[in-house]
Amino acid sequence: MAQSKARTAVRFKRPSKDFEDAITGNHLAVITVGDITAIRGGLPVMPDGNAVGAIGVGGGTQSRTSNAPKLAWRRSTSVGHDGQAAENERNKSYA
Repeated sequence: MAQSKARTAVRFKRPSKDFEDAITGNHLAVITVGDITAIRGGLPVMPDGNAVGAIGVGGGTQSRTSNAPKLAWRRSTSVGHDGQAAENERNKSYA
């Protein structure tokens, strides 16, 4: 499921949660797009506005599934740029 969320995010250059929100908001035409996973947990990786990949997570609570891709992105971008910032980020505890 996480891979499907990531594929949706990178293909459409938006978080997979946007599709979940559209369906929840009764914009049912979204389901006709095809090959989407309309569940939170997919986040595109877009440095400089170009989709170069995506992070997908699953299996957690709604809160964790929504926040985990953002945390993964923050952690990956802090590695190597500022050793102390990266270490501080790794030591944080997230609910």
